[in-house]
Amino acid sequence: MNANSEFDFVIAEGFARAAKPTTDEREYRAACHPLKTDRCPSIPQLEKIATGRGTLPQTLHANTCAYCRKSLERFREMLGIKPWWQTLQETAQQFAQSLFQFEPLYLADTHGERSVQAKVVFDLTSDPTTINVRDFEFVPGGIWLPVQWQPLMEEIGRSPIELTVVGGNEEQIFGPYLLPGLGAGERQELLVVLPQAVENEWKERIEKTRTLPFNFILRPCVVAEERENSPPSTSS
Repeated sequence: MNANSEFDFVIAEGFARAAKPTTDEREYRAACHPLKTDRCPSIPQLEKIATGRGTLPQTLHANTCAYCRKSLERFREMLGIKPWWQTLQETAQQFAQSLFQFEPLYLADTHGERSVQAKVVFDLTSDPTTINVRDFEFVPGGIWLPVQWQPLMEEIGRSPIELTVVGGNEEQIFGPYLLPGLGAGERQELLVVLPQAVENEWKERIEKTRTLPFNFILRPCVVAEERENSPPSTSS
């Protein structure tokens, strides 16, 4: 059983056990996946995050947690949640297709920093940009990416940014990740959990070409807590 299959099996077991509550702490710990931490949201909370209704702290934790990323992926599959551009109009779908025509950027810059092509989405329009990737690192099961965005865009201000990682084809799509400080120029971190084949492919590509084989989609968004606390809209 490979790592991904083992993870799927344990997650499925966890869902089954969720219907059988226990007050025995040892029994509960034994039922948990080994990657699960005390900070990880519960299964009902993970379902909320997968449908865009999680809290900001929960979503930020999920940016850097392998257990939560894989769990969210499984929930989205179970609930039939597709990448956002697949649910928009044909114009947005054509825009998404254009992302796969990007050539990965660039040769390593000073201090190990590299730039990755990206597009910023405003409704059904988009602007090209680049994101700096600083000291990326492969870890077991994925790649750790500290990212920073400069120059900034005035129309975004300090809005939270939803970032999606797009690889070389439509099957290599990872995310979304919520990065609230990216629009303000802050350094942000995310863990891209990769299937074994993709991890090997990306490692080989980087070693041979010294380029990063992926691009980013950025989209300004409103987090759940802001939606809940904002005043009701009025219509004339």
